Amino acid sequence: MTAGKHDITIEQGSDFSLTMNVKQGGVARDLRLKQARGSMRKTYDATTAHNFTFNTLDVTGVVAMEMPYSTTAQLKQGTYVYDVEIFQPFTLAMGYYDNDNESVVFYSSADIAALAKHITENLNSTTLDGIEFFDMDGSGRLNSVDTLDLFYYAATKGQDFYDDVIEKSAASYEDSALINKLTTGNVSVLNNTHGEHVTRLIQGKVTVELEVTRS
Repeated sequence: MTAGKHDITIEQGSDFSLTMNVKQGGVARDLRLKQARGSMRKTYDATTAHNFTFNTLDVTGVVAMEMPYSTTAQLKQGTYVYDVEIFQPFTLAMGYYDNDNESVVFYSSADIAALAKHITENLNSTTLDGIEFFDMDGSGRLNSVDTLDLFYYAATKGQDFYDDVIEKSAASYEDSALINKLTTGNVSVLNNTHGEHVTRLIQGKVTVELEVTRS
């Protein structure tokens, strides 16, 4: 996904807001599992930054970016640059960490279907081998929420990916090699300590204008 370019203007001492609609291939991108961050600075490598806040990331691809008047009042008139990223810390539903290769392995649609089948076949288990790889909600027991979490993540990957998961799940797809890897292999549970997916969403120039004096 290529970052968009959009120049903005901020008036000193005024609330600023910008709503963006994120699409991929012309389709609204599901952002429910994503987070956003963004800032403005004099140059992209400057150490002093003024951060934006983000209040909305939803299934319709809407990102609401804001900066309150208390922050804009501190800005000096002039030209700046800004950029916005959306990111998603690595989670259990995304894959696993291969200790032998020291690398993250992300699940394919077939992998997720196989995981869902394995969880469904072992509902309510608390002692299943490798349960930490299948207990998506961290309850200590396999339940229907674990499969829902997998499908939820699949939906954020895009319609084609999700449809493929559903098709393979309906056919009770299984992968004994994957399950064996998770239960007996030299692997670790994936979490945010292993990194995050980052996508630069938008960037551009910021013009800070003097506050308009009202009489």
